Amino acid sequence: MAEAAVAVETAVAEQSTLRCVASTGDKYRCTVDEAHPGWADLVHGHATRADKDESNCFRHALLSADGTAVVTYNEDLILRTFAVPSVVDSSEKPSELSPYCSAPSPAKLTSITLHPAFEVSKPATTLLLTSQPHLPIRLTNALDLSYTHASYTWQNHLTEAYISPSSLLFVDNDHFVAGSKDTLAVFNIYTRDGPTYESATRKGRKARKLYGADTSGIGGIVSSLALSNDNILAAGTYNRQVGLFEHAGQGESMTAFDLSYNDADDRLLKGNGVSQLAWSPCGNYLFVAERQSDALLVYDIRHTGQRLSYLSGRQGLTTLKLSFDLVSDAYGKIDIWAGGTDGKVRVWRDVTSREGCIESDLALQASTGKH
Repeated sequence: MAEAAVAVETAVAEQSTLRCVASTGDKYRCTVDEAHPGWADLVHGHATRADKDESNCFRHALLSADGTAVVTYNEDLILRTFAVPSVVDSSEKPSELSPYCSAPSPAKLTSITLHPAFEVSKPATTLLLTSQPHLPIRLTNALDLSYTHASYTWQNHLTEAYISPSSLLFVDNDHFVAGSKDTLAVFNIYTRDGPTYESATRKGRKARKLYGADTSGIGGIVSSLALSNDNILAAGTYNRQVGLFEHAGQGESMTAFDLSYNDADDRLLKGNGVSQLAWSPCGNYLFVAERQSDALLVYDIRHTGQRLSYLSGRQGLTTLKLSFDLVSDAYGKIDIWAGGTDGKVRVWRDVTSREGCIESDLALQASTGKH
């Protein structure tokens, strides 16, 4: 979630706040120009006051699979890796978090993702994928962000221009999927010659004109990807569409559906494009977040395109990507945790057993401050 400081919190029961056990404090709670004097003029040329007041917010904060590291990306275009404290101090004062390593990116990153088998004791697994405009996809090491393991070229076959993915996802330890406008591509991390598989997410313009609308495809920039335990890849676009693809993106399009509904709730729920997708462990439900939306959507995939419910009051009316996560228990009950622009983390409990509008069960204060 986009917050002023990265914090590692303990699990909570019935309480109104989260106890912060480690934090970056106020170090990044400033404008980019305050953190790096002259940055605004360098980037924007003749910088305006609005340019100089741009917050150095955390655009991404990824927790590693083993829970030992957090990789962040700020508005100052710097990647940082923080080590999660292995021992939680019982005192009230949070431990101070400082970067273990950092590295600037030459341009604003369009997507980042961590290796699913990340284990800090095995450097071969501590991998980070990044993409940025007009450059190859880069595979680096989260423990040494200045080191590049490999780069992967994805180019337009006609113009030879680099294609910059807007979404990246590891589908297993050796392969990842990249999403761009109207296109999905699968890469092998050991093969640097380009995608091993590439397909359009919808029929071409001529085919649509000849044969009608493509009801099983999705159009626009693929902004989010998620893989189910059944190897079904869900892809969401900024056009507010979601498509499901077989064999982790290397198979046919199974179906697609639009997030727009002609009902009383549609105006309330309408966002500005998919920003995150997540599957339930059972693979029956898909959770959807959008930019500029105060709700999270819950879909029953057994009845494709059927909206089961929506989680209201998220406080997500922003163009920044606000993340959410899900927690399931041994009985299959699923809780959703999501951050908001008001510095609170909200919890919706047992969401798949309810329909319609669901209000949050908890609102936990996690952050304060204007940045």
